[in-house]
Amino acid sequence: MLGYLRTAADLQSDDVAVLHRQVATFAEHEGYTLGEVFVEVEASGSSAFAALINAALEQHAAAVVVPTLEHFGRLPGVRAAVQGLLESRTGVRVLVLTGEAASG
Repeated sequence: MLGYLRTAADLQSDDVAVLHRQVATFAEHEGYTLGEVFVEVEASGSSAFAALINAALEQHAAAVVVPTLEHFGRLPGVRAAVQGLLESRTGVRVLVLTGEAASG
């Protein structure tokens, strides 16, 4: 299992660490071994999502966990498109920490 976080540029490193711990706890609770957690910083020009896709393909990852679907984008249409791209390109199952449905 891999993780993905999308954060605001001004988010404190402690807050990112909390999200990372939540993802790790979820993975353990669900019986997965958590690999890398990819962190995309908004407006930074980073390519964490592309790296996530590459890692999922290379590692034959079964799942990707996100804290909420909002980590795929602010707008519902963008979230659905990003989740769909990830699932169709890699075959992973998207799991969400919250009670949100990750239908896809």
